[in-house]
Amino acid sequence: ECRRRRSASFAMADRRPSLRQQFFTVKRRVTQQALEKLGKTTTATDDAEFVTLRDSVFGLGDLVRTLLNQVNANVAATRALCAASSEVGSTLATIFTEGEGEADAGVVASATAYRTGTAALNDEVRRVLDETVVTEVIESLQAKVDEIEALRTRCADRERARLDYEAYFRQVKSLKDKAATLSASAAAKLVQKERKLAGSKTALENQTVDIMWEMQNLLDKRHTLVLPEFRNLVATQRKFFGDATAQLVPVGEIP
Repeated sequence: ECRRRRSASFAMADRRPSLRQQFFTVKRRVTQQALEKLGKTTTATDDAEFVTLRDSVFGLGDLVRTLLNQVNANVAATRALCAASSEVGSTLATIFTEGEGEADAGVVASATAYRTGTAALNDEVRRVLDETVVTEVIESLQAKVDEIEALRTRCADRERARLDYEAYFRQVKSLKDKAATLSASAAAKLVQKERKLAGSKTALENQTVDIMWEMQNLLDKRHTLVLPEFRNLVATQRKFFGDATAQLVPVGEIP
């Protein structure tokens, strides 16, 4: 069993690219990228549709991330508001119920009710935020942000595959342009490059099809993507304002 595990580990290690292979891979991609930026080579792929989809998805992802940040800020502000209201209620009650002399009984009753109401609202809001907003809005939005970020990573991987294909295409074209004067070693190199070109083309096409399908599927759901979170957020806010009003009813008219 141990020997089998060691053999499997060695087999996996053998499949990993060597440092030399990694160096030439990075060099090939950087060179191709630089040539494209400088306009010194033409590209073989038409990426217009892919780029349009990608930019739309990334734009949607930015909006969802912004919404997530805003909801987090809203939750923090709501917590702070309720906590501060409870502290205000406590201080007011202390002023009117303690110390020398007697305050108006109606004012004392109102101050006491305000302290009780703001404290109860603070506790209830914290519970609702933890049980509803955090789990059904924030965590749900975070999962959708993560989904789009995963697509960003896959697009970056696909861009590396595109650079490989473009580099092999350029190299094969350059060798074919000199076909009449190729040496035996150069002819063998052309065969090798053509094989790599075919493999890189297949890899690029497969990645492109898969990613474009996922991006289009995501864009098709744009107007329903955050609908569940919207509903939960509104329901929570309605409850908050309703509870706030209800807790202040016992305060009554302050004399």
